Amino acid sequence: MSEDLAIMICLVTLILSSAFVLTTFIQAFTRSKKDRYQSEVQTKLLERLGSGPDLITFVESEAGKTFIGSPPEPRGTYVSRVLNTVQTGLILLFTGAGMVVASNFSSDTEVAPFLRIFGGIMLATGAGVALSGGWSYLLLKKWSLLNPPAEN
Repeated sequence: MSEDLAIMICLVTLILSSAFVLTTFIQAFTRSKKDRYQSEVQTKLLERLGSGPDLITFVESEAGKTFIGSPPEPRGTYVSRVLNTVQTGLILLFTGAGMVVASNFSSDTEVAPFLRIFGGIMLATGAGVALSGGWSYLLLKKWSLLNPPAEN
């Protein structure tokens, strides 16, 4: 493998990884701002409706029912985020493992070390992402965010 091809593969991987991290950061920032805004609106509303009769009147109104009836985030989004994280980690993990195995079958002295090093990096990254998804699943389960609410 030529040095130019190895550099191109590294650059493409670096660009794609950077785009993934940037997208994830922007989504988290947007979600955080939305949650903060919703919390501020609810706090201001509760301050204005300080007395009991005013609060009951608001809750029984159509606007109050839609305001209270909309959950901040459906439970399915947690599951899809965790599954996407685990899926990405496993793809990286198996791609890295494939590169390491392929390096053993390469007769080219320039290709084998590149595949081993790059495959090892992908293996480590994939394992980290998959473990992160697994840890998120355990935390969400512990906090009862994955289980549907019990009906009485």
